[in-house]
Amino acid sequence: MKNPINTIVVLLAVLLAQTAGAQKIILGAGGGYATFGMEDSKAFNRSVQNRLPFSPVLTDNFPDWYYYQAEALYSFPGILAAGLKLSAASTGSRLHLADYSGEYTFDNLQQVWVPGIKLLVGKAPGRRSGPCFSAEGGMAFSTMTLDETAVVYEEHAGEHLEFKARGFYVQPGLSYLQYVGEYLIVSANVSWYQGFESGYYKKGSSNQKITNTETGEKVKPGWNGLRAGIVVYWGINLE
Repeated sequence: MKNPINTIVVLLAVLLAQTAGAQKIILGAGGGYATFGMEDSKAFNRSVQNRLPFSPVLTDNFPDWYYYQAEALYSFPGILAAGLKLSAASTGSRLHLADYSGEYTFDNLQQVWVPGIKLLVGKAPGRRSGPCFSAEGGMAFSTMTLDETAVVYEEHAGEHLEFKARGFYVQPGLSYLQYVGEYLIVSANVSWYQGFESGYYKKGSSNQKITNTETGEKVKPGWNGLRAGIVVYWGINLE
């Protein structure tokens, strides 16, 4: 997952190989805006604030942000289109305090890569304009990077930690596909992402979980939320 371009190419190549005799394939790329719950991560930030002998300001707290996606779908004759999808999103937070004596910063950056299978059900999706129901499911791979730095009278201290989490997701939704040319299709989408991921563990050591020191509970990714965006497809006729 370190190189999203290579991953997208592999996914597209697999679908093309499996549907070499198909009549129509649609390749899409797009993105949109996502909301994130991030309840565990926000509670973790509060626990960090409470354990410090000073009061840093929370300048960012996992804001909603953009997501990006790529798809390769085979449009079956009838009511179904199916294929592969890859999407990615990120968000983060920062605790910060600075005065004459020094500066403190605590950054929490989280990212997720989501490869899965996508279905469109409607009136000839990918072959004509119209509304469709969408259903997605697959794996979710999240990372969390913590960077804590402190500077006091020119004395520097810091810590860098990396964590990972994995699980699966489902994402039901609605789409409207509109042909704007012989091969070009534009789709407006709205859906709900629901993840089922385990807690974050230290990179290279799955036994070392990160927990909230106040509650003792594991910190899990919180990507659940609304997704609304646009995908532009290019249709390939193989007849």
